[in-house]
Amino acid sequence: MTIPRAKICGLSTPEAVNAAVAGGAAYLGFVFFDRSPRNLSPEAAGRLVEPIRGGPIKTVAVTVDPDDALIDRLMATMKPDLIQVHGKETPSRVGQIVARSGLG
Repeated sequence: MTIPRAKICGLSTPEAVNAAVAGGAAYLGFVFFDRSPRNLSPEAAGRLVEPIRGGPIKTVAVTVDPDDALIDRLMATMKPDLIQVHGKETPSRVGQIVARSGLG
């Protein structure tokens, strides 16, 4: 039997991160989109993921049409395991994000 692996998204507080971890989330999603009420800075997300970094739970940077500056900030501060794109990124742009981030 395959056990589903869940991602909890929009985390923005230590309490939310702790609840997601306690609930068995396999992935924790942090939103980087100015128009979202759950938008975080990469630095704030970095502080939230620090206690779980290197463990079995994967961290996901959820983005919308990220520019290179955001990718660079994410990689320098949050250091996500994955980057999720939700905009109008072309396959070429996704390839650029993969190459720039080293997550691929």
